[in-house]
Amino acid sequence: MATGDNYPSFVPAEEELITHESPERQEKELTLEEVRAKILAEEGITLEQHISNITQRHSPFSPEKDSVIRLEEEQKIFEELEKSKPVIIRGPTQTGKTSILLALQKRYKNSIKIDQMSDSRRLGLFNVVGFISKRENRGNDEIEKEIKESGSTPMEYLENYLKERDEICLLEIDEIAKLLHLVNHEDILKAIGNLKNSSVFRVVLVFHIFGAKEKQQLIEALGDYNSNYSIFDLRDSITLDEVFKLIKKNLEGTYITLTDRAIQLIFTETKGVPIYINFFLDLFLREISSYDEVNQLKYDHNDIFTYLRLFQDNLPNNHFIRKR
Repeated sequence: MATGDNYPSFVPAEEELITHESPERQEKELTLEEVRAKILAEEGITLEQHISNITQRHSPFSPEKDSVIRLEEEQKIFEELEKSKPVIIRGPTQTGKTSILLALQKRYKNSIKIDQMSDSRRLGLFNVVGFISKRENRGNDEIEKEIKESGSTPMEYLENYLKERDEICLLEIDEIAKLLHLVNHEDILKAIGNLKNSSVFRVVLVFHIFGAKEKQQLIEALGDYNSNYSIFDLRDSITLDEVFKLIKKNLEGTYITLTDRAIQLIFTETKGVPIYINFFLDLFLREISSYDEVNQLKYDHNDIFTYLRLFQDNLPNNHFIRKR
């Protein structure tokens, strides 16, 4: 085991299990091993085929609609937004940025992802039109005409629309640095920067990795964003301690149990990259929800090896999970 014997202080002994059982759920008769054996016999398939059938109901490595990995960061970001403080989320690919954005959407009645950004005067036009059209069940052409006739930009129109209804809206803008390749990027970025001045917008900007030149361009367009925005830097991996805490927290209220050897193997094989740990958590929950007669799911390290064997052909060639 790559992690050796350096267990976190809160980790139970090897023979103990991290166990959380829901008091509302009625006691079932069959254990995981028994219900699996029953299904394999009835369908005439192997264990690998059975698990593969479950995983095919979920596209591996897709962002979840809940930020399973970044719960603390999500809460802190939400608290800053509630203080009307605009937020910047920074981090490399597959560190949970998109998952956090999707989770934040669930906290607000109104949310818009601004992805039409080729012109500062038309910033978010189609996004705003679609948002109002869905709310009012009106045609897109009618709403777009109203915006143009108002003489306002789409974002100004949206701001007035929300103020009249005493509502707020979460605005999410992803991959800001890509705008730097546009000829008119300065005007667009300044228009985006002005969004933070509105009392009805809760603004989240997402930055991926960029160099010193791009950083200077962003500062020139957005101002000193280290002062004007709350900055959240997401690490590309989390620690073994965090993985234990994460799994324990997210399996509360379920009948799922994992040995600490299983958790350590997940950490070793994923190297603590959030999106892949998230996939395992989602897989555990999907398996238990697929059974009608089961008392508990008890995963050990051999179950994790089974999953790894199944996933190896679906992984990119440069992926870190070792093929077995």
